[in-house]
Amino acid sequence: MTFYIPHFLPSPEAFELLVYILLRHEHPRSQIQHFRPPDWGIDILRREGKTVFAYQCKHYKLPRKNILQKDIEKSLRSACIHRTEVGWKKIILCFSTNLTAPQTAAIGEIAKTLGLSTAEYEILGGSWCISRLARHPEAWEIATAPIPPIKPLNSLTHPTEIPFEDHKMDRILNRIQRSESKLYVSDLLEDEGISQINSVAEWYRIARLFYRSTHSYLRVMSLDTEIPLFWFTGQGGPYLDMNLELLHKNVVLHRIYVFDFELEKVNPAAFQSFVYYCAKQSQLGLTCKIVPLEVFSDIRPLECRIFSIQDTDNVMLYESGIPEVIFLKDASIILESIEAFDELFLHKQAITPYQLLTSK
Repeated sequence: MTFYIPHFLPSPEAFELLVYILLRHEHPRSQIQHFRPPDWGIDILRREGKTVFAYQCKHYKLPRKNILQKDIEKSLRSACIHRTEVGWKKIILCFSTNLTAPQTAAIGEIAKTLGLSTAEYEILGGSWCISRLARHPEAWEIATAPIPPIKPLNSLTHPTEIPFEDHKMDRILNRIQRSESKLYVSDLLEDEGISQINSVAEWYRIARLFYRSTHSYLRVMSLDTEIPLFWFTGQGGPYLDMNLELLHKNVVLHRIYVFDFELEKVNPAAFQSFVYYCAKQSQLGLTCKIVPLEVFSDIRPLECRIFSIQDTDNVMLYESGIPEVIFLKDASIILESIEAFDELFLHKQAITPYQLLTSK
C-alpha cells in the first residue's frame, strides 16, 4: 500500500502543484488559476459561479509557531490589501501538515486582527490532502515527478534565458487582448522589431492569449519534457483554463505528446506522471495522442522539434539547429506542418493515454 505524506514533498512549489491538482479534481466546474510570484498572498484562485475563493499554500517540514505566525501574517495581510481587486469572499490556508492547537489559535488571532471573521477564512491541514489523494493518487505522481535531463533544447527549456524588453511584451499582450479578430504572432513581433523569442517563458505568456483567437482547430505538439517545465513556469493552470475555454467555443483541440519511452526504464515515476497528465488532458475533452520519439524523428517537418498550427493559417516552429521560436504564415509551410501533424496523429504507433495506461 502506498502512503502519501504531503509534508515529505521536496519543495513548496511541489505542494502548491499538489493542492492545485486536487482542487481541479474536487471542483471540476470551477475556474481555477495557479499564480506565480508576486502573488498578493494568493497562490491559487477558484471561481465557483460568482463566488471567489483564495488559497494560500504553506509547506513546512516542522512549522515552528513564531516562523509560522510571521509568514501567515505577511501572506494574509497582502491578500487582504488586494481583496477588493481580486474579489475573494473566503481565503483558505492549506498546510502540508496538521497544525497544533496553539498554532491554529495564533492564526485565528492574526485573522481577527486583520478584520476577518471565522466565515471568511479556513484552515486545511495535511489530512485534507491525504483524504483527497486516496481518491486521486495520480496527483501525487505529477507533483513529485522529478524533471528528467533535457536534451539540447536550450532556449525552449530554460525559462531564465534573457527575454526581450518587458514593455514590448506588454504591448504585444495588450494588442492580443484588445483585438476582436485573429492576430498573427509573426506580425506582432515584426511591429515591435523582434525577430524571434528565445525564452520558453515568454512564448508561454504570448501563446496562451494568442491561442484564444483560434476559430475552429488547434493542433499542438510538444515533447514530454515540456510537461514539468510547464508547471514550474506557472503556466500549467492557466493553460488548462484556456483549453476549457476553447472547448466551450467548440474549437477542436488535438494534442500530441512525443514520449521518449526509454524514460520508463530510467525514471518510471516521472514517466508515469507524464502519462497521467496526458490522461487528464483527455478527460477535459482534448483529443490526445502519445507518439514515440523515434516516430517523430522520422516525420518531423523542417527539422523542427516542436510545432503548433492555429486553424489553417498560422504555424509556430521550434528549430533544433538554431535555438529559437519562429512564427510563420507561409501557406506551403503551414500545409506541410498540418500534413506532418496529421500523419503523426494517425500513425499506427500513436496511442491514447488510456491505451497506454491499460496496457501496463
